[in-house]
Amino acid sequence: MRKINLKLKRFLNNSYSIYIGEGIFENRLQAEVSRLAPSKIAIVTDSNILKLYRDKIQKALPSAEVFSFSAGEAQKNMAVILELFSNLSSAGLDRHSLIIALGGGVTGDMTGFLSSIYLRGVPFIQVPTSLLAMVDSSIGGKTGVDTKEGKNLLGSFYQPKAVIMDTDFLKTLPEAEFTNGMAEIIKHALIKDKNYVKFLYENRESIRMLSEPFLTEMIARSCQIKAEVVQKDEKERSLRQILNFGHTIGHAIENAMNYAIPHGFAVAMGMIAEAALSVQRGILAEDDFEKIGKLIKDYGLLCFTDELKNMNEDSFFRSAKLDKKNKAGSIRVVMLKELGMVYHQGRNYSFSIENGEIKEALEKIIGVVENG
Repeated sequence: MRKINLKLKRFLNNSYSIYIGEGIFENRLQAEVSRLAPSKIAIVTDSNILKLYRDKIQKALPSAEVFSFSAGEAQKNMAVILELFSNLSSAGLDRHSLIIALGGGVTGDMTGFLSSIYLRGVPFIQVPTSLLAMVDSSIGGKTGVDTKEGKNLLGSFYQPKAVIMDTDFLKTLPEAEFTNGMAEIIKHALIKDKNYVKFLYENRESIRMLSEPFLTEMIARSCQIKAEVVQKDEKERSLRQILNFGHTIGHAIENAMNYAIPHGFAVAMGMIAEAALSVQRGILAEDDFEKIGKLIKDYGLLCFTDELKNMNEDSFFRSAKLDKKNKAGSIRVVMLKELGMVYHQGRNYSFSIENGEIKEALEKIIGVVENG
C-alpha cells in the first residue's frame, strides 16, 4: 500500500492521508472509522456501485446506513442533494457522524458538497471507485453540483478526512471509463513532470491492461502531483489553476454538448486546444504539441470529434465565459511552456484568449485526429 500525506499548512485540521493499494478497502475503511469514532455512519453511493458492491459494503461496515441515487452526471444537481439531505436527517445523523462517498466523481463531488453544508459541516471520507475520481475529484477538497448554466458552479472547498483508493474497484470499470480517467493522468504529467510523460508513453500497453505495478505507480504519481499543488494553494488563488489545464475549453465542450460525452474525453480535447493556443502564442514548440496530440490519441481519448464538428458555437462560448478562472468576462486558459511545465508570469497561471484564437485552436483537435 502507498500512502501520501496532504498537509495544508494554513489549515492543519484539513490535512489528511491518501491510501493507494490493491484490496485495501475493508481494512483501511475500518481503521479510519475506528480513528474517527463517529456517532453514526452513512454511505452515499450510486445505483450501479450499490448493485456491484452491496455485499462488500455490508461486510466492511454492517452498521452503516446506505443511501443511493440513480447513476449518471444528470443526477449531479440540487434536487438530488436535497433528497439526500432528507435521508441523512431522517437517519438522525449529527455533527459527530461520518459520511462516506463511495463511487465515481459524481458521487464524490455531491457527497463532499452535502457534507460541507449538512449541519454546517460533517466529516466525510472519499472512497473513489473510478480512475477519474481517484486521480482528480477525490483529492483537493473541491465539491459541487452542476446547474443549467454550467458544470460545478455551485460548490465549496471542503477537505475529506481520508481518501481510500482500492485498485480492485478498477477491475469492474468499463474500458471507456478507464480511458476517461486517463485524461486527468495525462494532464498531471503535461503540467508538472516530463519524466511522467515519458512513463506514460513507454508503458501504454501495461497501463491499459491494468498491470498492477504500473497501475499503482501511475495513480500514486498523479496523486502526489495534485497533493503538492493543493498543499501550496488550497483555495485556487494562483498555482492551483494549473490543474485546470484543458478544463476551460473542456468544460465548455461538455456543456455545449449537454454532457453527452464523458468528462475526460472533453478535457482531452480541451488539452489539445489549449496546447494549440500555447503554440499560437509562440510559447510551446510545435514538436511538443505533436507529442501531446499523439499521446492523447494513443490512449483512445479522441472519440467524439464528429460531435465536436456539430457543436453549437454560441452555447460553447456562453459556457466558456462562465469559467471560474475568468475575469471581467474575459476567457482565460492555462498554457504550456514545454512538456511537463506550464507557462506563467509571476503568480499568474492563466491568460486571456480571444474568441478567434479559440476557434482556430478547436480546429486543431480535428487536425490531430485526421492527420495523426
